[in-house]
Formats: sequence, C-alpha cells, structure tokens
Amino acid sequence: MGGDDPSEGVLYLVSCPDAININTGALIYAQTDTIWARTGVAPVAPPPDPAALAQQAAGRLQAPDPSIQIGPNPGQLAVKVPIWLSITDQPPLTLTVAVPRLSVTVTATLTSTTWSMGEPVDPATPNAKVANFTCEGTGTPAPADVDAGTKPPCGYTYIWKSLTDRTDGTGTWPITATTHWTVTWTASDGTNGTLPQPLTPQATTQVAIGEWRSTLVAGG
Repeated sequence: MGGDDPSEGVLYLVSCPDAININTGALIYAQTDTIWARTGVAPVAPPPDPAALAQQAAGRLQAPDPSIQIGPNPGQLAVKVPIWLSITDQPPLTLTVAVPRLSVTVTATLTSTTWSMGEPVDPATPNAKVANFTCEGTGTPAPADVDAGTKPPCGYTYIWKSLTDRTDGTGTWPITATTHWTVTWTASDGTNGTLPQPLTPQATTQVAIGEWRSTLVAGG
C-alpha cells in the first residue's frame, strides 16, 4: 500500500490553543492534528486559526461600565425641556496574544451608546414600550452656557413627570446606558477581521423629572 516505515520517523500529536484561563491568562491547548516527520527532520506544526485565537483573546478584554452624564443640570430636570446625554469618553482597549509562529492583536473601540429612558410611551397602557434610542459614540456633554431649549446632538425630552404612582413609588425614572464596543483583530500572518459579538457593558442611574411653571407677580 506504500507509505513510510514506522521505524523511519515519528508521529507527533499537535496541540493548539483552544481557550484562555480567565484567572491566569495562560493558554489552554487541545489536540487538533497529527504530524508525521521522518527521522532527523524537524516537524512543522500548523499555526492555530487566527480568528479563533482572536476570539479567545477578546474574552480577556474588560470594557468599563459607562459613567452617565446628564445636563445641563441633573438636579433640575423637567418635562418638555431637552436633556443632554453622554458618557465619559473611553480610549480603545488593546490586547496581544502570541503563540509559536503567530500573534494576534485585538482592539475594542466604543462606537455607540444605547439609551433606555425609563418612561413608557404611555403609562396608562400595561406593558407599554419604554422609550429608547441609540447615539453614535459617547454623546455630547452640555456646554456650560447652553440655552435650556437647545436640542442636543444626543438627548431626550421627557413627556411624563416621575410621579410616585407612575414609578412604583420611587419618584424617579431609570436611565440605562449600554455601550457597544466593536472588536477587531489583526494577526501577524496578515489576516484580520471583526468579531461578531461586541462588548456591551451598561450602567443605570435614577432621575427625578418635574415640571417648570411660570408665575406672574404683580409689580409694586
């Protein structure tokens, strides 16, 4: 049938990175293949799949929870008055993992933020849909001298006051910010790509929404 005489070489078991120990960061290997090498000839093991190695490296990235900023004055929020929404800006996260003959660098970049504003579209409707939307990037903090009626690039205008009978007794609406981090990778063999699952940390804060009223005062 042909082939090599078993006495003329060695059959090697190939182990490639399969996971990363979340506690130590050490690679965990799994047997993936066998290689036959003639006596006196060094075996050449195939490198691991760079996309799989990138996925494992991405599992070690820890994106911070967003720090919510509300303006122009978080202590004086009212219906029919736009509020500015943003989170503290965050730099990209980078991690490089290397194995014999291959290294992969993964980079996570914050690309958008989804906001859930807590108030339903209609509080009188059971299981009403809660108002939510997505802004590009981190949003925009309110300028110090902004006019109260200015529409922000990323913001929201409440319709309903946060009355206790609308908010399960809390007197506040919960605002939740979910950041979306796109994860890309580049390998030393020239390949690259984007991982299908972004990082999505989130945070929640409570806001009391009142109402501004004008009062006429007689002169003199």
